[in-house]
Amino acid sequence: MPTPRMTMKAIIEILRLHAAGCSQRQIARACGLSKGAVGKYLQRATEARIGWPLSEGLTVVEVEQRLNPRRQPLPASRPVPPDLA
Repeated sequence: MPTPRMTMKAIIEILRLHAAGCSQRQIARACGLSKGAVGKYLQRATEARIGWPLSEGLTVVEVEQRLNPRRQPLPASRPVPPDLA
């Protein structure tokens, strides 16, 4: 079962604390997250060019779309019949 997606409130708090100069370990402790999760979202924010404070006119929905781009669905495949030979 995949890990549930982090809430936008937590992501924004990560960005805010990072901009305030907190380390990933301090952010993880303050937010009750793993250090790896904090690093992952900071990396995604860097790649999406999102920082704190959020750019003027950038909505929370747009931030979420940039940080969690939808993956292309896999093409539907047909079941393979068993080889009875």
